Amino acid sequence: MTGSAFHAPLLWLAAMFAAGSALSVGAPWPWLASLAALGVVALRGPFTLRAVTWGCAFLVAGAANRAATESSAREQVKHAQELSAVDAMRWVGVVERVLQEEHPARILVRLESAVSDEGATQFPARTVLRLPITLRPPPEGSRVAFRAHLHAPHTSRFPGDHDAKASLGSKGVDLTGSIHDELDLAIVGDEVDVVTRARRATRVLIRSTLPDDAAALTEAFVLGDSAIMTPELRKVFDDAGASHLLAVSGLQATLLAALLYALVRWLWGRASWLLTLGDPGPAAAVLCVPAIFLYALYAGGAASVMRSAWMAVAVMVGVLIRRKGAVVQTLGAGALIMLALEPRAVNDAGFLLSFLSVLSLALIAPGLAESMAPTEKSPRVGVMLLATLATSVAAVVATTPLVAHLFGRVAPWAALSNVVLVPVGGIALPAVVVATLLGTALDLAWLVKASGAVSMALHDLCVVFAQLPGATLEVPPPPSWAVATGLGGALLCAVGRRWAVGAGLGVVGLSLAVAFIPPRHDGNLRVLMAPVGQGDGAIVTLPSGETVVIDAGGSFISEVDPGRTVMLPILKRLGVQRLRLMILSHPHPDHMNGLITLVKELRPEELWWNGQASRHPKFQELMTTVKEVGTRVVTPEPPAGAHVATVELGGATFEVLHPFPARDGPEAPRFFPELDENDNSLVVRISHGSTRVLFPGDVEVEAERMLTEGPVRERLRADVLKVPHHGSITSTSEVLLEAVQPRHALMGVGAGNPWGFPHPDVVRRLAEHGVDIWRTDEDGLITVVLDGRTVCVSAYAR
Repeated sequence: MTGSAFHAPLLWLAAMFAAGSALSVGAPWPWLASLAALGVVALRGPFTLRAVTWGCAFLVAGAANRAATESSAREQVKHAQELSAVDAMRWVGVVERVLQEEHPARILVRLESAVSDEGATQFPARTVLRLPITLRPPPEGSRVAFRAHLHAPHTSRFPGDHDAKASLGSKGVDLTGSIHDELDLAIVGDEVDVVTRARRATRVLIRSTLPDDAAALTEAFVLGDSAIMTPELRKVFDDAGASHLLAVSGLQATLLAALLYALVRWLWGRASWLLTLGDPGPAAAVLCVPAIFLYALYAGGAASVMRSAWMAVAVMVGVLIRRKGAVVQTLGAGALIMLALEPRAVNDAGFLLSFLSVLSLALIAPGLAESMAPTEKSPRVGVMLLATLATSVAAVVATTPLVAHLFGRVAPWAALSNVVLVPVGGIALPAVVVATLLGTALDLAWLVKASGAVSMALHDLCVVFAQLPGATLEVPPPPSWAVATGLGGALLCAVGRRWAVGAGLGVVGLSLAVAFIPPRHDGNLRVLMAPVGQGDGAIVTLPSGETVVIDAGGSFISEVDPGRTVMLPILKRLGVQRLRLMILSHPHPDHMNGLITLVKELRPEELWWNGQASRHPKFQELMTTVKEVGTRVVTPEPPAGAHVATVELGGATFEVLHPFPARDGPEAPRFFPELDENDNSLVVRISHGSTRVLFPGDVEVEAERMLTEGPVRERLRADVLKVPHHGSITSTSEVLLEAVQPRHALMGVGAGNPWGFPHPDVVRRLAEHGVDIWRTDEDGLITVVLDGRTVCVSAYAR
């Protein structure tokens, strides 16, 4: 191995500190007591024991620091919730960043105080606010007064879910809230410093000069803002394996630092009187460091941007002092400083990937380049290409297992595409930044137009790589042990021998292959009730391994697509490539909207519905999409003389119990015209052995009466009941509970929903019947396992 890592004790101490930050639980005091005990041992004893003790001490110090931070955050959230409950309470703060401009618009606010009729309370904190669709975000630097209930961000609700609490916490944000009425927010002043004024001027010039896509890209490259970035633009860079180009990251900071360093060193070396003051190299480094941090503030000053600045400085200092392990040492020192200031950054994907990328360049790239070993007669261009390839491969090899684990995707062509994109970006990105800065300072629109043209050219180049076959593969995220194995394989490449490089690449490939191994099916029936918000979405894995989806959530008032954000990630994590069956209980948005994405992505063989059409645009889109992908549309119907439509599917029995009106001809409707859409919901019971689950859609009292008084009453018995209509008072009557006699009840409920679901009377009735209640708003993803004899229920967040 190159030995750099072995001459960098700060790297290992930083790793131990980070491990402690990641593993920390409980109060800080036990950790602090352990740290004191380790401190005594660390000062005495043999060298080996002291070295191990120092490592343990940094691990415990990281845990203590994280525990103290979490404790402080909990107290802050508790205090904010108490203040939010005060009548006529108004929060006052300054808008730091506009995170998203289109609905749902979001802003980051630096709170200053909470003001009520009794006076003002100082409250220094940061919060992310979601704004109503009718309200445009206030500009950065605006002092605002607003009314909102502030609370802790939500945690992960299912495996692979975005953990808002961890993500925002890693950036020092512990509160979030929503403003429901535009009258609840007012701009009461302006706090514009020099940096904010410069950012505003740049943004105004960009948006007034460039088309939408070019403006979005240029803002991302120069200001680190993605507030107007569309999903389509972002997807191009993701598919090309070049998402690192989209924001002010370690790449941009390092490129600008290198450009500035080279310029200052060249100018210093041309002035004889400056040479008498010192060597050009150290002098250039001293002058570059404040310039790097000034640009980081101009680029938004967010935690990720400041981290990038630290890394750029670390790389520069390490190269300048030319000592073995210097780059790794300085990176270790930077990591220690950043984790000491914000220990929750260890949960931030950007933090992990940024450090891993830079470490790969310091540790792995030299070994790969050595294994390629160009001869002395090799052309200089060939040597440079090999060096570029080694750099690209090192970064991709080191980060791909972690990217697969965090995001469930891999980019097979990333190593080759970045051979082109990194050098091109190395020229294009500084050019965009410099031209835009000069254009802003000199008010020259043509320079900004040139920046936009370069930005779009870089985008168009990414389009070429994004269109390669298999540019991005979605995979079930590999487990943590596979990621650790992949990282070990990447480090093996640092040895620099061809056999080691080959073995290392093989180990990385094997660690990723775990994600492609089809899941084993144990012959059980599984039901997963997904947290799709205020709606229903269930995934049923049959004993045969085939998959069925029953509804997929949605909203009457929002364009958020739970099919894309919730259902599809869960299905991909399960390794589902195609659906055997999709069931639409009834055409309401909170059951139907998410199905459209699933039809497009997973092409179900069949769609069951009750035959009742809807004027809602999403229903028309769903049916059009179903026709385009070739899905068979089926309206279940019992055979003549029967009251139940029964289908054997994948080792389970599906019984459709409702709606089946008496029909006087083939053209008669297959639903009850006199009932509304809720009461015409498909009612489906799924059986495996002697265990059963009942899905009654959103049936209400009238349909419940028809079911319990009709010939299908005996078919209602089930161990698990999906509570109809999300716990509305209009459903889950006594007669239904007496007929079903469930042991477990599953509720699809949105947190803080305006309808007050579930109704207290429904909760009381279920409790009186001895039913265990499981709610997606509180428990996250709910998993029910039925082996044919017993039923086991668990929840991700319980």
